[in-house]
Amino acid sequence: MADEYIAVADVNHYRSDMDCFVPLIEQFHKIYGFYPKYLVADAGYGSYNNYIYCEQKGMEKYMKFPMFKKESTDKSIGMILFAP
Repeated sequence: MADEYIAVADVNHYRSDMDCFVPLIEQFHKIYGFYPKYLVADAGYGSYNNYIYCEQKGMEKYMKFPMFKKESTDKSIGMILFAP
């Protein structure tokens, strides 16, 4: 999406969002002649390779990594702590 409009759409055979990320951004580049400066994507697109790809193309990324929710959840909720 760009300014709340769908900029690129694709139908593909990829089983994972991670795998379709680069082809989708390359399609954007082919149509518009540039890479987006600010890239926003959900955790499904987050992978080391996709982060490196964004760095190489000069894109600032706003992507959560796949385990973000699990790792950012407070693990101490529900635990009772006793002070000595």
